[in-house]
Amino acid sequence: MSSSKNLNKKCNHIKYPNQYISTTSNIAEHETKKTDKVIFFDVYNDCESTNINNITEYLCDAIADGSRYTSKDLFKCMKKIVVSLYIAATNNDAWVAITRNKNHYCKNNRMRKIYMPYSKTMFIIKSLCAKKFIDYVNSYYSKQDNERSRMFLMKAETPIRSRFYAVPRSSIYKQNKHDAIELHGIDKKAKKYKDNRITERMRKEMNTINKLLESSDVKLALTDDELDNLNAARVIKDKSCIFTFSKYLSRIFNTRVGIRKGWILGGRLYGGFWQNIPKKFRPLLTIDGEDTVELDYKAFHPNLLYLEKTKKLYSHANGDPYVIEGFEGNEAMRKLMKIVLLILVNAKTEKSAMGAIKKECEDNYREDTEGLADLFQLYKKHKPKTLLAFAKKQHQDIAEYFCSDKGIHLQFKDSNLSVKILLRLAAEGILALPVHDSFIVQKKHEDRLRLAMEEEFFDMFGAIPPIDVGKGDIGKPK
Repeated sequence: MSSSKNLNKKCNHIKYPNQYISTTSNIAEHETKKTDKVIFFDVYNDCESTNINNITEYLCDAIADGSRYTSKDLFKCMKKIVVSLYIAATNNDAWVAITRNKNHYCKNNRMRKIYMPYSKTMFIIKSLCAKKFIDYVNSYYSKQDNERSRMFLMKAETPIRSRFYAVPRSSIYKQNKHDAIELHGIDKKAKKYKDNRITERMRKEMNTINKLLESSDVKLALTDDELDNLNAARVIKDKSCIFTFSKYLSRIFNTRVGIRKGWILGGRLYGGFWQNIPKKFRPLLTIDGEDTVELDYKAFHPNLLYLEKTKKLYSHANGDPYVIEGFEGNEAMRKLMKIVLLILVNAKTEKSAMGAIKKECEDNYREDTEGLADLFQLYKKHKPKTLLAFAKKQHQDIAEYFCSDKGIHLQFKDSNLSVKILLRLAAEGILALPVHDSFIVQKKHEDRLRLAMEEEFFDMFGAIPPIDVGKGDIGKPK
């Protein structure tokens, strides 16, 4: 692909699966495949390797000559770009998407926007393109950001890539973000908000949790090649790559039409790389070099609904709400009904619920990659409408909550519980990794975690919860 000198030239947009990429008359058509991966530029990614610093200095010297900038002026901004190119190159040769919207280059903004100078950033990227240090696609459209023609993709070319081999992956880390409390609108974008006593208290709590995370060594016991294989499989399914340097946690709250208060919906903790790891690989996590164990609340949201409606935990089928009458002992049907029930709790309408069930089953369980071929056959036999009827019949006590957007309210409760547990353990010097309704600690702290989960749940909901030990399969991606 040839470089273009005019990055602002009007583009003709071409639609591809899952993304939009445009071409200009002097840019060869980018052959986009489903396995192409796009990583969004993150200004908080950094690297402590001297080799990255050397690459950055080399590129600064190469483009500073004859410009109004000195190499020193360019270094900080250039390093952020080089780090992103390195991360992309070492993760299935991905592209880096970076915004061209000037309004996003704001300083001291809590909404995670880029705070590098706009003019300097554009100068660096255009100069790297002109000197063929990077390849690029002039316009990129993200469904999530909805910014057609305001982003473009870049990828390191051979002169830079050849220097990346001396950079260890372990040297990459993520700087703390400006704010650990975010409020997202209906469009899933971060919104501005005014601080109050609630946000100040929550921010202080999250800073305590993140401080312990920052001082701990959390790793996934996979080689670089094994992690590449895992990420390659995720790319095919349009899932995000796993970057094991991402540890910083944020509480993300949501808003809804007609609900004016901003801190009563959602609030779950996001950002830790372990949250994106398939469950069967979580036993490979280590904390400060020690093996870990995962404990999770059994049928957490269904049990919260039963407590809210009947003041008791679900008691039929040995306390398992995913077992349907007439299908006892059928593990595939249990897994299918777990999918159905959780979708019903979170859906807004029956129509959207049936669509979500269809998408989940047809997108993820067609192939027998997880030993779930029987699940897909059951789905084909019964179809979403019948499965929905099974759930309503089995759970008549809480059926009124189905398809009512109840999940976002339950997330507020489970996130408050998570923070209480994390802070309690942090006060004892114990790091717990949250995965919404489960927690991962060093094996020697299993009893302390179980006690904290039971007591904090009882304090909030007045019942002793059923707790399971996570059953991961310590297999490695092939």
